[in-house]
Amino acid sequence: ARSMDRNSYLLDAAKATNLEVLVVEDNDDSRMILELFLQDCGVKKVTYATCGREALKKASEKFYDLIFLDLFLPDVPGLDLSQALNQATRYLVAYTAVASLVSSGALEEKGFADVLLKPIFLSQLIPIIVKALKLKTLADNP
Repeated sequence: ARSMDRNSYLLDAAKATNLEVLVVEDNDDSRMILELFLQDCGVKKVTYATCGREALKKASEKFYDLIFLDLFLPDVPGLDLSQALNQATRYLVAYTAVASLVSSGALEEKGFADVLLKPIFLSQLIPIIVKALKLKTLADNP
């Protein structure tokens, strides 16, 4: 078992089991790594899409507390999906290996709330899960 990160005390893994998460990623390895880390954080309700078309279909069927969107998909650029996917989530996260996109401000302009850089670390993921949980709690208890 991977040892929990020192930030893990901030995360209530029991509450994370209620998070509905969509991962849009065409690379099997990247998808599997993110899945393992999400499990470490207590997240159990994860839906996957491997292309933009599939992501739009899943996003039209239900609302997600958190969406991780790979920016380089086989059919549609992730940046082009951000507006539509933002309608289906409280928290849209760019999932990318291109660090230059983070500093350019392009992600904020497209409506991304956060970014998770590949290769990922648990210490990067935990604050994202914590923020998504806070937003869910506020929405569920107005």
